[in-house]
Amino acid sequence: AASINGLSVDRIITTDIQSAVDAGVADTTVKVSNGTYDEQVIIDSNLTIDADSAATLSYPSPPGSSYAANSYMVVNNSSSVEINGLEFNGPFAASNTAGLFVTGNASVDLNDASMVKMFEPDSDGEPSGVQAHGAIALGHERYTDSDSFGTIEISGSEIDEFGKFAVQVSGGHSSAEIRNTRINGSGNIDTLAQDSILVDSGEAVVANNTFADVRSTGNTGTGVTVYGPSNNIEIRNNEFDDVNKAISLQSFRSFDDTPGVIEGVIVRDNTVRDQFQAVDIYSEGIDADEVVVQNLTFTENTILDGNTGLAA
Repeated sequence: AASINGLSVDRIITTDIQSAVDAGVADTTVKVSNGTYDEQVIIDSNLTIDADSAATLSYPSPPGSSYAANSYMVVNNSSSVEINGLEFNGPFAASNTAGLFVTGNASVDLNDASMVKMFEPDSDGEPSGVQAHGAIALGHERYTDSDSFGTIEISGSEIDEFGKFAVQVSGGHSSAEIRNTRINGSGNIDTLAQDSILVDSGEAVVANNTFADVRSTGNTGTGVTVYGPSNNIEIRNNEFDDVNKAISLQSFRSFDDTPGVIEGVIVRDNTVRDQFQAVDIYSEGIDADEVVVQNLTFTENTILDGNTGLAA
């Protein structure tokens, strides 16, 4: 709590989120009233954001070409932040943008949030073909060399239409727990392959979520995509409805010429409907005798109305 002349202030009520964040001390609660806030918010200390039901964050004029410059909210500096009830509203004005970017070894607890149109549109209003835009990004931008990581727990939220990813987990120590959340894709698009949850060298628990309408030309839209090297991946009790591939496990040869092994994958008690493939295991540049997925558990899943259960 903040203290002013001996008066304890547990909340800061604001119409300017960044000013309230800057004014607060560690462990302050920032109360965000109903309204639309056109700003970037950067958080580098421990705090809680409590938003009213119609409090919306947007960022119509991003200045740069990176997640750090363009994202609506950036949490860094090893901060621990709780966000309750905020709506992130797109579409984006540029690529290389996320609604929420968690980096610099920070962690976020995101509850009851709404993220809408988290993509940069092309001339037809569909997500553009750029690979770097989506709702939530952890760690660092893909294809960059960085030791930075981020951690998030998501619960009771909704992501409705996104670009390349709904949640991207990048960095060897980045991790995500996504529970009781609804993730809706952008329909049958031909601009890029959507990956709802994209784990690119990290850890993830994906449980009790609903995925819907994630479809791309060539049957490449996925519910959960994991790139090796990654480990400790748990995917259970989810519903995948009208998603090209519910789960895709992919391994590529790394820069030091070793295969990117995915180790410790549990796929349990999921229900898959109207899909092209339930689980796809794919490798590129890997010899036939090299291991790409190790310790895979696939049990008690229900596959309905699809073509393939497990393809390798």
